[in-house]
Amino acid sequence: MIEEATNQPNIEPVSKPATGNFFSKIAKRIKARYPNTKLKINYKLLGIILGGVVLVYGIYAERGLVIAATVNGKPISRLAVAKETERRAGQAIMDGIINQTLIDQEAKALKITVTPQETNDDLKKLEEQLKTQGSNLDDTLKQQNLTRAAFNDILFTNKQLEKLIANRIAVTDAEVSKYLTENKDTLPKDQDPETLKPQILSFLQQQKIDTETKKLIEELRAKAKINYWVKF
Repeated sequence: MIEEATNQPNIEPVSKPATGNFFSKIAKRIKARYPNTKLKINYKLLGIILGGVVLVYGIYAERGLVIAATVNGKPISRLAVAKETERRAGQAIMDGIINQTLIDQEAKALKITVTPQETNDDLKKLEEQLKTQGSNLDDTLKQQNLTRAAFNDILFTNKQLEKLIANRIAVTDAEVSKYLTENKDTLPKDQDPETLKPQILSFLQQQKIDTETKKLIEELRAKAKINYWVKF
């Protein structure tokens, strides 16, 4: 804070802290330039101001925190990337997070729990499946820009969802037989229909999982109070 004074050119430090020597030098430079100015130095405020300058400088110095890339010297900011990501996929991403939140809330309301062992078992099954395909989990996650931690969250939500719709996805023998009858013309002629039943059972179950998942999400959204504060 600078106060104009004609008769009192002295510098009067106020509650000078341990860092006062540094700020005193700044004050002396100001006094030398403006000898007729009385200064009351608020070291706390000055520290906050200078600290902010240092912080901003540090952020800009660490280019990856602010600048995503440069093209022939022209910077592309991370903010620009974030805005474009929101423009292209913001609604889909937000809907996904909302759905995940609704599933978690419903599971907790019904006292449905998922243990680390359950997600680890699912993870091991997937790793074994990928091995048979000549791939591995780390490479697959890298291609999807996912970390193991983020993927574990997905597995956790999937397990919650699996338990929420468990009583909706049972496939009966009658449904399998009906499928065999209705699709006999498209089934392999040289294969016994009985040997196809496990594959058909899995296929029909996956169909029900997809259908019931969609229905559950619609039900949860219908009864939830969702306020949108951002429009993409």
